[in-house]
Amino acid sequence: MMGVIHMDLRAAAGVLAGLFYVGLSGCGTETVDGEHAHGHEERPRMGLTAWAGVHEFFVDYAVPAADEEVQFAVHVARLNPHLPEDSTALSALKVELLGAEGTRTAVEGAPVQDGIWMGSWKAPRAGAWRLFVTWQGQEVDCGMVQVEASAEAAFHVAVPEAEIALSKEAAWSMPFALGVAGGDTVFAGLKLAGTWREAPQREVSLVAPISGTVQWAEVQLIPGMEVDKGSTLFRMRPQASDAAGVYAQWTQASEEYAAADAAFRRIEGLAQQGTATAQERDEARLRRNLAQQALTRLEPYRPNDRGVAVNAPSAGRVKALLVPSGAWVAAGSALASLSGGTAGMLEVAVPAATLSGLKSGAGARVQDGKGGWHEARLISVGVEARQGLVPTFWEVDGWTGAIGTFSEVQLKLEAEAVPCAVPTTALLEQYGTFQVVVAEGGEQYAMRTVEVGRKSAGKAEILRGIDAGERIVTQGGYAVRMVSMAGSTPAHGHSH
Repeated sequence: MMGVIHMDLRAAAGVLAGLFYVGLSGCGTETVDGEHAHGHEERPRMGLTAWAGVHEFFVDYAVPAADEEVQFAVHVARLNPHLPEDSTALSALKVELLGAEGTRTAVEGAPVQDGIWMGSWKAPRAGAWRLFVTWQGQEVDCGMVQVEASAEAAFHVAVPEAEIALSKEAAWSMPFALGVAGGDTVFAGLKLAGTWREAPQREVSLVAPISGTVQWAEVQLIPGMEVDKGSTLFRMRPQASDAAGVYAQWTQASEEYAAADAAFRRIEGLAQQGTATAQERDEARLRRNLAQQALTRLEPYRPNDRGVAVNAPSAGRVKALLVPSGAWVAAGSALASLSGGTAGMLEVAVPAATLSGLKSGAGARVQDGKGGWHEARLISVGVEARQGLVPTFWEVDGWTGAIGTFSEVQLKLEAEAVPCAVPTTALLEQYGTFQVVVAEGGEQYAMRTVEVGRKSAGKAEILRGIDAGERIVTQGGYAVRMVSMAGSTPAHGHSH
């Protein structure tokens, strides 16, 4: 396979592997008594890995010997995306070792950076110890730590060699994610294109509050332009006869509010002195409130040189302009329509022959702009077929596209359960052959050639090559393959 890789890809793999190697080799622990025969040779390193919920716990350490101190580097990261946990959160992490006698010994340590907690422990004797990590209310069994009788014995422990070694720090520095191969459902592969449409309830009409000449407020309005809530889009200039009536109403309301407010203030002062009754004060307050409501209702028609403002009731986009600037319109006439700015449903033209398999609430999967897939439900079916296609309308969970844009849709037809499937993002294709990167533990990975069956909506059936339950790389697999082409990076210690 490597013989057909282009040279530029080989070079990129070499550079990538070199970057991963920086700081990884030669960073072991100091020599101790009994190790002088090995000079500066680094003691073999071991790793324990546990996956619990949405987190991975990886413990890296040098093979320990009795009566010697050993350092544990506990890596804690989310699986998807594979990112380190914040160092502040790791302050609450606790590491314990359980001996054969049933007593637990705490490991003293603290976070040293995001994703890594470092602690040291002096093994009192040789033998097996079980390591537990407790964090966020969950105790995780990471496996057994074997303590050797002497430093000499520790140097000769055989450590299984990984097919591909990729440090956690390297994985965290790029787009990377882990998942699990497992049973899933695949569907008949009917792929269609859908168009995002405005949901009917999200469209708002602007109407003329008075009769008169309509003018654009500030700039020329263009369909598709964004507007803010409360922004003035039009100004209405009433005719002389209409203006006199509107302005007279506003003036009368303004004068009534001023008189009602003054009366209330006077009555309230008298009530405090005991010379006015509570009923008189309540009546004065009611008069002022009613006058204020009337004035607020007429406020858009306040006399000024610029006319009566027509404002956007909500943020969105101008969908359509229904009258030109300078036109005369009657009160209540529609001036423009505004959309909410995002689509509310997806229109999909479906072959009429498949309608029998679609019912209200039927499912589909829709691909977003980043390659992810979202569940969708059928909400209505059109009645008119055009060239053998019938419009259907779908509601999509967790995502909406821009109005008028297209998205790939896969209908859920002829569902069939399969024992093993993976996300299609986990497949690495080369000349018709597919591989999947398997996470064997911590910083150890392996390439597996797989046979792919049916594909639908971001899922691929695996016929052979990996088993259900295996941990796989769902994002970043090509980077791991590049490292494998250049040669694996060695196991490493931590000197954070």
